[in-house]
Amino acid sequence: MKSQPFVKPKMRAADMMRMEMAKQAEHTAKQMAIVTTQIIHEMNVVVLIVMHDRYNFDRNQLLKVYAELKEEWDAIEKKYVKVQDMEKALLDETGIDVSEI
Repeated sequence: MKSQPFVKPKMRAADMMRMEMAKQAEHTAKQMAIVTTQIIHEMNVVVLIVMHDRYNFDRNQLLKVYAELKEEWDAIEKKYVKVQDMEKALLDETGIDVSEI
């Protein structure tokens, strides 16, 4: 008896649509990660230039500040802490309400 060649079944339109939506979602997530990384970078640059220009922080001081900023962003990204928790700490410890700034 002769075996029949394997014929790949055609994908249903719904399956094709789900695959396309999954690809689009993955692309969107990648784009959002790129944008988020860029925004964090720009925010760090702003903080560092203010510390340098306005408060005369030198290279070593700026590197320390940058390391601390990076550590805080990493903690937020890993969900160890929320920005809202940081806002509350600032309010409790310094009286600064950043929601009003």
